[in-house]
Order: sequence, then structure tokens, then C-alpha cells
Amino acid sequence: MADSANLDSAFVKHPSNLRRGFLLAIFSTRARYRFLDVFGVYVTLISLPAIGRDLDIDSATQNWIVNGYLVAFASFLLFAGLLSDRFSPRIIFTTGLAVLGILSLVAPFVDNAIGLIVLKSFSGVGASVTIPSAIKLITQMYTDVESQAKALGIFCATGGLANVIGTIVGGCLTQADWRWCFWILAIIALPLSPLSFFLTPKEKVLYHPGARIDVISVFQLIVAVVLLIFALTSGNNVGWGTAQVIAPLVISIVAFVLFGWWQTRVDQRSALLPKRIWSYPGFAVLFAICFVITPWWTTTLESLTRIYIDVWDFEPLDAVVHFIPFGISSVICSIAIAYLLRYINTKAALLFGFVASTTGAIVLGFGDDIDKFWRLQVPGMVVGSGGSAILYCASNVAMIQSAPDSESGLVGGVFVTAQQLGSAIGISLFTVVQLQVDRKDESGNEFIGTSAGDWFLAGLHFCGLLFVLFLLPWKVGAISESSKEDDGETGRVESSDEKLDKDDNDDKLDKLGKLDKDKIVAEDNDTKEMA
Repeated sequence: MADSANLDSAFVKHPSNLRRGFLLAIFSTRARYRFLDVFGVYVTLISLPAIGRDLDIDSATQNWIVNGYLVAFASFLLFAGLLSDRFSPRIIFTTGLAVLGILSLVAPFVDNAIGLIVLKSFSGVGASVTIPSAIKLITQMYTDVESQAKALGIFCATGGLANVIGTIVGGCLTQADWRWCFWILAIIALPLSPLSFFLTPKEKVLYHPGARIDVISVFQLIVAVVLLIFALTSGNNVGWGTAQVIAPLVISIVAFVLFGWWQTRVDQRSALLPKRIWSYPGFAVLFAICFVITPWWTTTLESLTRIYIDVWDFEPLDAVVHFIPFGISSVICSIAIAYLLRYINTKAALLFGFVASTTGAIVLGFGDDIDKFWRLQVPGMVVGSGGSAILYCASNVAMIQSAPDSESGLVGGVFVTAQQLGSAIGISLFTVVQLQVDRKDESGNEFIGTSAGDWFLAGLHFCGLLFVLFLLPWKVGAISESSKEDDGETGRVESSDEKLDKDDNDDKLDKLGKLDKDKIVAEDNDTKEMA
């Protein structure tokens, strides 16, 4: 039995259950883009005012300490996914973790804004390569559908835990020294890098022959993502009608269009977003709804943090403590759905998640007074955050399992890229609604803009509900199971490259057959002429 497992495994020696569990815990430090990323972002957000005071940085520049990280992170995700499918995900994961740890260690010693933004941005590149590679390693360690779904669900669940720990620890560390908000990331990441390298079994194949990466696709996507996020983050500060926003926004749209067109023209073996992934069951719908899931968390945390600190005069640590129900609900619902996905339909889980997130946003919109915190805000946080956690985990598992295991790294990159872009777009739209309503309000209610933003968010998630209800197939995900049934007892899933090679061979055979037929016809004509 062990020999059979090793034969089908991507590793020289397939890891034991205990070893897989320990490695899953390490990989899950990257979960929900992922633990260290959520933790790092919220820790840094809480520390921005202290950084600004210490280094004499204005608020607009402060924001780019976080935005620079997010731009770099989002820009390289698809490229990182393709790398994880082409090369050793074990080496890629540990290298990215080491880069993140080293740069987080060095960054606090920089005493100027430009240096801090540059180092934080490059740490975003290191963080981005760890996400798809971790997903790739999980799908290689857990090969059957049920255990894979559970492992991926646990992988996602740590994001909710990161929300709680990141905000609370950030508040505590900022009280001492903001530099510890960077060093804590180094303390976590640097030991995990060599530990994961030596614990993860060596792969049978470190490099896939014929693997190619299209540099033009990478360049197009980086330009499109960087300019889009720059425009969206600048719009509410400098004005949406200014050249500083319109120019990068137009160029980014053109770059996205060119990127999409180029993916249909380039060799599909080297395409960054190959055409074939859109034919996987329900993939296009799942990709679309990813854009609305993460904004629930980011807009709610950002808007309520402003209300708690600027309007209700909470201390930073008091403010983050009020988000504990938010994180606890995310953790519980993520873990629960990780186990329940084996027994319930994915579409049903997504519909339930959208109902909960829509309801939560509506309830939060009515919590416009500090006296309504327990009566309305806590229920809104618990229901909405729990629903978003269900959406996140269910869509993640379904997307990864809808594609062959040979492309799990790429699909993981697609998933997180959609989440990141959706988060940037969602925050911008939420802020536009919030500011417009605040400007027109004459009642003096400082929460009314936030309420309008919450109801806009509810409308967005209700559209997602309709999208899933009418467009998503009832059976989605678990392609490997059906592939195994089609392949008989071997249980071998045909890789995307093998399918492309097979198609090429079929085309060649068709051409040869046509040539043979033409040759026979020509010989018959010659025979008739001689007769």
C-alpha cells in the first residue's frame, strides 16, 4: 500500500499523516493571503500613525507603506502560480518565506519613507510566491478529494484567526515600538523557511521539461495591476477627475484588454492565464464572485476602525478589541465549512454564505451609535464575517478542485489575484459612496456615510447571490474524482500539458491522414490517365 502511495505521489517518499499535518500548519501561516499577510497588513495599518510621527511622513505617504506591499503582492500572484506548476513548489515556498523574513528584519532600520516603502513592496513579492506554492504542496500531499477539501479549508481558516491576532498584537506592539510590527514578521517567517524546506519531502520532478513562461504576459499583467491599484487608491485623495487618476486608469484598462487578447494568441503552454481554465466546471462564475468576497472584510474593518477612533474616540487597542467577534466568527465558520464541504453541496454553501454576508452588511448599516454595538454591530459582524468566511473557503476549494492537480498553483494564483483586485476596487467604491453621502448630509450624523457604504456592500453581495443561483452549475469542483472514473482503475489525472500534446498529435495525424488521402486520389487519377 505504501509502495502504491509513493508511486502515485509527487514526492520521492510520500509524507506520513503526522508530517502532513505539521506541514499544513506551516503552510497555513500563509492562509487567506495568508496568515502572515493578513497579520502583517493589519499590524502595519495599526502602526502607521506611529511611523508617521517618528519618521515625519504625511498620511498620504503612510498609506503607500501598505499599498506598495499590496500592489507588489497582487502583481506577481499569477506569475508565482505558473512558477509553482513549472518548478519545485518546495523551493519556491521556502525562498519566498525567507525573502519576506529578511526584508521585514531590515525594514525598521530604514529612517526614510522611500526606503521603507521599497523594502515593504519587495517583501510583497516574496509573500506572493508563497501562496500558490503552498496550495500546490497541499494538493500534492492530500491527493484524494475529501482530505484535500478539508486541508484547503483549514488552510483558508487561519485568515480569520489572523484578523484577530493581527489587529490586537498590532495595537499592543504599537504601544511599545512600531518597529516590532515588522520584526514580529521576521521572527515568525525566518525559522519557518528552513524548517519547511527540510520537512517537506523532495519532489520527484524539480523542473518540468518544456516549461516556458511568457515574459510579455508577465509584463502586461504587472503594468495593468500596478496602475489600476495606484489609480483606485489615489482617486479619493486627489480627485477622480484629475490626470493623476484618469491616465493610469485608462492605461491599466488598455493593458488588461491587451493581456486578455494576448492570452488567446500565445502558446498555451506558456500562457499566464491559459484559455482552457475557463472551460473547467463553474470556474468563470467562481472567478467572478471572488471579486466581491474579500471587500466585505476590508471595507468593514477600515470603515469601522475610522468610526471607532476618529468619531467615538477609542484608543487604538480599544478599537481592535471590538473586532474580536469579527475574527472569532471567521475562524469558527471557516473550520466548520472545511469539514462540512465533504457532506454538503458547494453551490448550497455559497448561497448560504451570500445570504449571511448580505444580512450582516444590512444590520451593520443600522449600528450608527455606540450604544448599538452589542445590539446591532456584534450580530452584524458575526453573521456577515461568518458568511464571508464560508464564501472564501467554499469558493477557494471549488476553484482548485475544478482544475487538474497539475494546475493547482496557477488556479491558486488566479483565486488570490481576484481577491486582491476585488478588495482594491471594493474599498474604492465603498469610499466613494461613503464620501458622497457624508458631503450631502446636513444632519451631522457622522455614521450615515458608513451606513450607505454598508448597504452598497449588501447590494453587491446580493448580486453575487443571484449570480451563483442562476449561473453556477449544481455540481462543481472535484474534477480529479471524475477524471479518475474516466481513466478507470489507474486514477491518473491527465495534465494540461499532456492534453495539449495529445491535441497537437491529433492535429498532426489529421494532417498526415489528409496527405495520405490526397496521395491515393492522385495515384488513382494517374492510373485512369494511363488506361
